[in-house]
Amino acid sequence: MAIETMLVQMNKRAGSSGIDRIKKQIKEWKGEILIEIPNGCAMIISLDSRLREALEGLPFVTLVGGVQIQPPEVKRIRSARSK
Repeated sequence: MAIETMLVQMNKRAGSSGIDRIKKQIKEWKGEILIEIPNGCAMIISLDSRLREALEGLPFVTLVGGVQIQPPEVKRIRSARSK
């Protein structure tokens, strides 16, 4: 079981009831909604990678793509005392 972070985009016909059905299904699969775009057209989720094809087959889902979220690289700052 590998957890994958994915971008899920819904088509414009989904409406609030279609989006609610997609969210309910993600939760039933033990997935997590990390970010939801306010107008409901897309969300970033984490879900078992084996369920990706099933997610793509849901009504109103138009795109499922992998997303990699990494924190920015932290640069080391040297102070005068560390020399």
